Amino acid sequence: GFRDIGKGSVILINTFHELEPVYVHHLRKSLKIPVSAKGRVFPPKALCETGNASERGKMTDIREEELISLLDSQIPRLVMYDTFGSHCFLSQ
Repeated sequence: GFRDIGKGSVILINTFHELEPVYVHHLRKSLKIPVSAKGRVFPPKALCETGNASERGKMTDIREEELISLLDSQIPRLVMYDTFGSHCFLSQ
């Protein structure tokens, strides 16, 4: 889980700096690996339990082929997807 996050080579987060600068800055400052805020990687509908991932289409800010290539180039079980959404805030 989260305690193994430092074993990765990069963290790709589903936000953009202008939306959540405090969180992006905190992650970049706190972690010893690069943090990349890629914008809308997975639209909310694709992440909902009732959403249909096949409906995602080309609605992302990163090309699907680029994302698949990035994920496929990683060691198995090295990629962790986590979404904080708007329900998380940093107190310090």
